[in-house]
Amino acid sequence: MKKGCFIGLLIVIGLVHAVELQPEATYPRVGLSVVRRVVVDYYLLSKNQPIEFKVGVVPDTGCWLRVYTRLWRPSGEGGRYSIVFKQGDSIRRFELSTTPSSSTLGPAGQRVGRWRSFFVRLQPGRQRFSLVLDSASSETVAVRLSFQSPRAWDRVQMARLEEVTVIKKRNGDDIRERSYYRWQSGEPFYFTLTGPGKVRLKIRLNFEPVVREGQNFLVRIEDNGRTIVEQTLRVRRDLNARYGEISGVLPSVERQVRFSIGEGVHRIVVVITGAAAKNGVFAVERSANEKYE
Repeated sequence: MKKGCFIGLLIVIGLVHAVELQPEATYPRVGLSVVRRVVVDYYLLSKNQPIEFKVGVVPDTGCWLRVYTRLWRPSGEGGRYSIVFKQGDSIRRFELSTTPSSSTLGPAGQRVGRWRSFFVRLQPGRQRFSLVLDSASSETVAVRLSFQSPRAWDRVQMARLEEVTVIKKRNGDDIRERSYYRWQSGEPFYFTLTGPGKVRLKIRLNFEPVVREGQNFLVRIEDNGRTIVEQTLRVRRDLNARYGEISGVLPSVERQVRFSIGEGVHRIVVVITGAAAKNGVFAVERSANEKYE
């Protein structure tokens, strides 16, 4: 290119970049948030074809692994599926259910399920684990792995109830856990939560020092007048725990009951019956729901 032409081209480019557009009048304007698609790699897990993974050095305390899953349904339907996690002698089964995703597509444009996930604790000294698609409404599930810890649970404070501290022995140290509250056998206790979210109820029975055998008890939970949980649990004395504010009784091991709440305000009523122990303590924790896509 001749020098004169080159200079002329630069001038034209400069003029183009200097051009400004101005509307003839004041028109309404909005800012749009543009979501750009990104490609995320998944492994395809098929029935009768487990996927085995090798992991590097796991810390002595172990580490958390989060397994993301998507039901592979070219027809675009949702469904249920079951995945088994195996590491050494540890075998855990996770039951999952999903609906079609409105924002995620497969490589050929096919519909897939909204992601569902579960957490597993990798054991130290074990360098391999496997995933098995045990049952599903499809022959294939896509999986993705990430080293993530479960979301923290928030302890729910109860107004006008007597607070109790549970003191647990761990590696020779006293670990103090507050915000437990007393309950009496057969007497309902209630609290109000705003959903959506997940809830877990922690329960301990009070054992008389002379009682050494285990005890059964029944937990019934109502949500806005509708029974959502009716479950029998069994406990024994906790040899590594005591109360900070209660004397003359010993706490049982802790049992948990989990449930979910939908949108809106929920009045939760809990009744504990059936045990020889006439009282105990409870704590309530909640966690926000995941946003599935």
